[in-house]
Amino acid sequence: MTRYFVAAALAAALPALPASAVTLVGSYGFNNNSLTSSTAGGPALSLIDPTGTSGFATEKVFGADRTVFQFKGSTAGGSQSGLVFDAAGLSANSYSVAMTFKFNERNGGWRRILGTNDRTADAGFYVNTSNNLAVFPTAGSNVNFVSGEYRNVVLTVDGNKVSAFIDGGASFATMSDVMSLTKGSGALTFFADNILGSGFGEWSSGSIAALRVYDGVLSAAEIAELNQIPFVSGAVPEPATWAMLISGFGLVGGMMRRRRRAPLALA
Repeated sequence: MTRYFVAAALAAALPALPASAVTLVGSYGFNNNSLTSSTAGGPALSLIDPTGTSGFATEKVFGADRTVFQFKGSTAGGSQSGLVFDAAGLSANSYSVAMTFKFNERNGGWRRILGTNDRTADAGFYVNTSNNLAVFPTAGSNVNFVSGEYRNVVLTVDGNKVSAFIDGGASFATMSDVMSLTKGSGALTFFADNILGSGFGEWSSGSIAALRVYDGVLSAAEIAELNQIPFVSGAVPEPATWAMLISGFGLVGGMMRRRRRAPLALA
């Protein structure tokens, strides 16, 4: 009876949620030593691992032990490892990527985070020579990205507007079409640098602890909330829902306390 009361009161306390502008297409926590998505119907990540050295490990992430995926290899074009997301479920020019990861080396060097061109060109999302997030060749920021430290990074693509966020705050925004999914086969390639054109060695080994891919553009408020709960799986409410849930639990708690105190008042 108590459980029913709590559930009913919570449902009554929560306002109706507006339709979300984004849809979670793939969610990866690596907790089960797997590259499969915890979101129903989400594609499994494909592995680029020519040296056969990448794999799962336990690392400290923001002070707690977590299972992560370590991508290893070397800067040589044929020895770089990374991950590939099949973006068939995304709009070509309206998507968001949220990730918690670190690079291990190459401070002061370009390091590829994400590309859409099947590794055929330099254009993409990077950490640049100033150790800041950047979309090459158009824009960068002055927000430092230090090797060896986990950071929460979000990239949003809204038409030709590309925006980057780090640890919940805005990093930069630029007008560019280089992150359009029309630039390649419709896949997002993480970490592995291009193997055609110039560059080739703009890569670092590292580890990733969480990855989410959304169809649609996350708002700045949603990104700030997501920064507080980067490891929540796709099976639980998304960031925009959390404030409402917390408020609802507070109301339910107040109702329960008033109910317990009622007999004392009558006495």
